[in-house]
Amino acid sequence: MLLLVGDMKKLFRILRALKAFYPFYNNRVFRFFLGIVIFYLFGFTAQRWIGNISSIWEGLLFEMLFFISVYGVIYFTVFSLIDLFCDRATSFHETYNKNNIDKQPIKWFFKNKVKLSICIKMLFNFWYICVLIAELRKIIKFF
Repeated sequence: MLLLVGDMKKLFRILRALKAFYPFYNNRVFRFFLGIVIFYLFGFTAQRWIGNISSIWEGLLFEMLFFISVYGVIYFTVFSLIDLFCDRATSFHETYNKNNIDKQPIKWFFKNKVKLSICIKMLFNFWYICVLIAELRKIIKFF
């Protein structure tokens, strides 16, 4: 149990260090790499904890940490990529397609860029919740 407390202290120190980077939070490249770091951070923590916990709870703990890390990747990495692609598409049309900006498909995209981005993000959240429910059903059947 003492190892777990020490690992938690290390985890909280790392999270406090990450708070120092809050001014960079709106930078999409930083958020992309932050998602990858969170995935490896929780993966390393899960790997360290698996050997220290009884066999009944190790599967549940590993699943929880894995799904937290996957949501970190989805939230930071995938969502920043979605915003980046939407911004790149608008900047492309503003630069190279100025004559057709007022025509319908492009005009609709410019008008609803934020809504479209939110809809795609909601689809990823819905997918995550469906997978999480399916995995929780497997865990509940196990107990």
